[in-house]
Amino acid sequence: MKDIRDEIERLTALLSFRVEHLAKRENRPIHFSSYSVAVRPGRLVQLFSTLLHLPRGYAATFMPRSQPESDGTWRIDIRRNDGVTRESWFDGIVVGSDGNEVTLLYKGRPLQMEDLERIVSDLTKPGLSGMALDINRLYRMFFGRMDQAVMESLDSIRDVDLLDDIYSALVSGKSQRVIDGLIGQTLELPPLASGASPPPVAQEGSAAPPPEPPPVAEPSAAAEPPA
Repeated sequence: MKDIRDEIERLTALLSFRVEHLAKRENRPIHFSSYSVAVRPGRLVQLFSTLLHLPRGYAATFMPRSQPESDGTWRIDIRRNDGVTRESWFDGIVVGSDGNEVTLLYKGRPLQMEDLERIVSDLTKPGLSGMALDINRLYRMFFGRMDQAVMESLDSIRDVDLLDDIYSALVSGKSQRVIDGLIGQTLELPPLASGASPPPVAQEGSAAPPPEPPPVAEPSAAAEPPA
């Protein structure tokens, strides 16, 4: 099997060409850059990074790290310049062995064009604008004003998938304890918007837990109009 240091230049260039192919479908501007790193004494390789322009003036980068990891892989980070993250690109892409050859890996398996299409599609989705405000309004309708600590936690969230989960939990009638736990990221629920797999199904013969009753708004909270 070839050494990862001998393959990293070719594979980062290959990733750039694949991203370019997808960007051209939607007439999105794209730029490449490269820089050299020493992988052995007297041996330099080029690492290729890709800048993908997104709607509303935002951009995303596919940026290889400057050196391999201690486990023998080489990570390629995917970042939006506004800090927004989604499940599809949070872990980035890895150059590593699939058991037969050194290749581009995504979530532990060889990267497919369908995976890259999903990443690029999610990168172009709207960012955080308005989501926290919508959650705040719905929260006030059900439970009244947010505590300051909860509001600060909500404002600090950069994971759009988590915001989707919080909003979905609100409209499905989850309790204030559950919502506060999600906002504070101290409570885990079966995956909603960001889940890679559906919640487990109760086995035959086992009793499924009863659904949580919808919250009942206090009169003082219900009388206060949303902001």
